[in-house]
Amino acid sequence: MRPFFFFFILNIFCFSSAQAEVSWNGSTSWRHLFRERDDGLASRDAAGKDQSKQMTKRWEIRAALGAGEKGEVVDWGVGFRTQSSAGSEWLTVRNSLDLAIGLELGFVRFRSNWWESEWAAKVGRQTAVVYYDTLGQALFDKDVRWDGFGWTWKKGNFGLNLSQYVLGAFSGSAVTNSSFSETDAEKADANTQRHFGILYSFQPHFKFQVTEQVQALFAVGYHLWSGTGGNQSVGWYENQIHGGVRFPTAGAAGDNVDGVILDNSRQWQFFTEWTLPMSFRFIGEYLLNKEVSYGKRFVPTTVKADRDSLALSLVYGKAKLARDWSLSYSFVDKGIAASVNTFSNSNMPADNIGHLVDARYLLADGLAVGAKGEFYREKAQLDGAGQRLTAPNQNRKQVEDRYELWAGLSF
Repeated sequence: MRPFFFFFILNIFCFSSAQAEVSWNGSTSWRHLFRERDDGLASRDAAGKDQSKQMTKRWEIRAALGAGEKGEVVDWGVGFRTQSSAGSEWLTVRNSLDLAIGLELGFVRFRSNWWESEWAAKVGRQTAVVYYDTLGQALFDKDVRWDGFGWTWKKGNFGLNLSQYVLGAFSGSAVTNSSFSETDAEKADANTQRHFGILYSFQPHFKFQVTEQVQALFAVGYHLWSGTGGNQSVGWYENQIHGGVRFPTAGAAGDNVDGVILDNSRQWQFFTEWTLPMSFRFIGEYLLNKEVSYGKRFVPTTVKADRDSLALSLVYGKAKLARDWSLSYSFVDKGIAASVNTFSNSNMPADNIGHLVDARYLLADGLAVGAKGEFYREKAQLDGAGQRLTAPNQNRKQVEDRYELWAGLSF
């Protein structure tokens, strides 16, 4: 990536930019979250009370503050926010004891017009430049931020999105965050070699006007998770299977696993978005990963894992100004090996079918209230060897249904 970086820096210093004033943005939201779990065992205590259904209630908060500047040639942005994981910015309210604040954005973007086309190069911490379904979030969670380079090019109705995002340093089968060191002896051993994992994304797209009221966008993406395979008994990314059931047995040292390993994923993505009459919008996304088998790397099986995902979303309205409201529904069918749980919808792990409903209303400019419901059903109900689960695991639900009420303020 060094040639791209030096080219980018050279352009910044070779071209002048007329900057506008710095603009600020911020937001804060509170929500009351309910999570309902049914373990499927229908067990009761001595008094005959149901023990199988559990309701968890939480108060959570999130906040963000950022600044940016947009010029004729160079843009920049910096932002901070609360975060509890890579895919969630919500913090549990604990009398101000939860103080996780992280760098949300930190980027510089160079823009130019060449040969009657528009292109931009963006370096730093950023949101994804590729198009994806931000409602079903089967490919990426919209809360995830990426470190690296994002490239965009547009000419008329055609365009191309490219990305090179650094996923972290990798040592043998362990993630070592942002850096690594190595000796000559470690370089010579396949089990101890170090490198960086990179997500390369390639996405051409085409946007056109169907009628005066209908506009359509089509995009085909190919996402290469390079350098994310493990040389040891565990992989870098693996998706949890139902109930954490292990293969082949819980006591088999080095050969048990509670997930399907996703080494060096190769994902095809087919995306479309339609702006429709009467304030409707439709989004569709289909993912197809490379072939993945159940079982450990050194103890493979012949059982192939479900490697595709489908997300369909319908949205009514846009809540931007006072008294605006919107309502959305998403259907998501997410195979166990379709996408990486670490970076996709944090509420909905792979191997589930979900129905997601979201409603919001603006009481005033910048002041919104809303409600959301998420209902899930497990798909395969297989163990780590790809075999049908037996009692009691066969009746257990992998993920909880969720309901939430929230209110937020933004500027």
